[in-house]
Amino acid sequence: MNLYGSDDSYYEEWFEDVDDGWIAAVSFPQFIQDEFKRYNVDNYINMGGTLQIDRWRTLTPYALCEVTGRLIQRRLS
Repeated sequence: MNLYGSDDSYYEEWFEDVDDGWIAAVSFPQFIQDEFKRYNVDNYINMGGTLQIDRWRTLTPYALCEVTGRLIQRRLS
């Protein structure tokens, strides 16, 4: 994933394309989260906190989506 920090419209368009969904950055390293925050990309992507899922690579794609979905719903509630 490349960061386009100078192009807000890139992330805004991406965010709008998901309609009723969401974008989640699961277990992103802290330095990447810091860079996303510096460029305000975190306005469009859910990341950090409970989304730092240990052993996410051991989950099936379906299970990862289920866990992530529950965490995002909890954040939105």
